[in-house]
Amino acid sequence: MKHDPDTCLLVPSDLDWDVDPVQPMASMLFTSDNPTEPFAKAARWLAGYDSVEINVIDTSWKVFHGEEEPYGLRVYFSFGDDEED
Repeated sequence: MKHDPDTCLLVPSDLDWDVDPVQPMASMLFTSDNPTEPFAKAARWLAGYDSVEINVIDTSWKVFHGEEEPYGLRVYFSFGDDEED
C-alpha cells in the first residue's frame, strides 16, 4: 500500500516502540434512514477492499435524532501491514 502524506501519522523519531506502542486506526460512518442499511453499506464497503487487509477493531451504533439519516454505524479499523510497498 502506498502512503499518502495527507493520511499519514507523524511519529516522533525518539519514540520507544517497546514502551509506547502506536496503533493508528481510522473510522468510517455509515448512515441511513432505516436501521439495517448502515450494516449493508459497511459490508459493501469492506467487500470493496478484498485485496487489502482491513482489520475491524470496533464498532459503535448511534441514532441521530432529527436527521434525515438518523441511524449510524461507525466502524473503527486499521490497515494490515504490507511490507512489499
